[in-house]
Amino acid sequence: MKTPTPNPQTAKKPWYTIIPGLLFLVLCSGITGYMISEHNLGKQLKGNSNPDLCETFSYSSGEGEEYAPYLIENIQGLQAMKCDLSSYYKLNNNIDASSTSTWNYDEELDLNLGFEPVGDSQEIEDSPFTGSLDGNGYIISGLYINRPQTSGVGLFGHTNYGNGINDIALEGGSIIGHENVGALVGNVYGTEIQDSYSTTNVTGQNSIGGLVGYSEDNSIYRSYSSGTVTGQGSDGPNCSEIGDEPTCAETDGCYFEDGECWEQESEETGRNIGGLVGNASEDVSIYRSFATGNVSGTENVGGLVGYMDDESSTSNTYATGSVTGTNDYIGGLIGYLGDDSDIDYSYATGDVSGNDYLGGLVGYI
Repeated sequence: MKTPTPNPQTAKKPWYTIIPGLLFLVLCSGITGYMISEHNLGKQLKGNSNPDLCETFSYSSGEGEEYAPYLIENIQGLQAMKCDLSSYYKLNNNIDASSTSTWNYDEELDLNLGFEPVGDSQEIEDSPFTGSLDGNGYIISGLYINRPQTSGVGLFGHTNYGNGINDIALEGGSIIGHENVGALVGNVYGTEIQDSYSTTNVTGQNSIGGLVGYSEDNSIYRSYSSGTVTGQGSDGPNCSEIGDEPTCAETDGCYFEDGECWEQESEETGRNIGGLVGNASEDVSIYRSFATGNVSGTENVGGLVGYMDDESSTSNTYATGSVTGTNDYIGGLIGYLGDDSDIDYSYATGDVSGNDYLGGLVGYI
């Protein structure tokens, strides 16, 4: 068996310097478009203000086409991808995204929401990302997203049959969302991901992955994740052990009927949690990829993939992190492996713990 090997990324050092006088002349002559300075954008995004970036930013190089992609020089350019979801983009510098920890303050939640995911999962038919991003060997560091009430969270919130996401390196930072959360993409439909990695910690409730949260009809090649992945969940109260009506009525998640205390129906959380992909729902191919971070959740928890179903497959893959679940279907590589799905030339070495249906490789087949 040929063991998958990491695909290390080599950051390129910036090769240019900006001469203030020349920049002034270039801007005045109209040769390049107007670009907001990082300092000014940071000031605008702090506090309660959230300017319409799409009206004030333009890329200095490129045409957004496959033969001439827009070149992204800094964090503003990365955020501005939300303004044109079908174009081609390429990194032209290492991107320091640490300033995003101060962006987009929400008074109601009393927290900074951080970077706004590119492509909106709340309006799947209207605003997914369908373009392309080439990391070009550069690194995005310190990306911060804290949107605990939002589904579809990551650098990209939702992609739908895009032109590919390649060679993306995400280091450090933190990604927090509600459901379908991944460091690189929250929801992936029909978009190929290649030669990408993340070391970012990812947290959410359902379908949470180190690289991708929810995946359907797509492929992931030569990619990995090493961040900690946490699926927040609760088993809720044990209502059957509460005897008297007053106590039952005062307990969240319980109700009293016919002389007994019953559990209320509620959405389960902490499900489909994976080191690389949380939920590989349908026709997903994962090849020569791995995950090394620790993974925890309640149900369908795996070192590489939490839930894999419907003609999905993994080949030449591995996971080494510990895997912890409070309920069932917990596996070192895959938590739950469903219909017509395959595993080839793969292994796992991490400790596995949970309630029932546990496996060093697969929790449930």
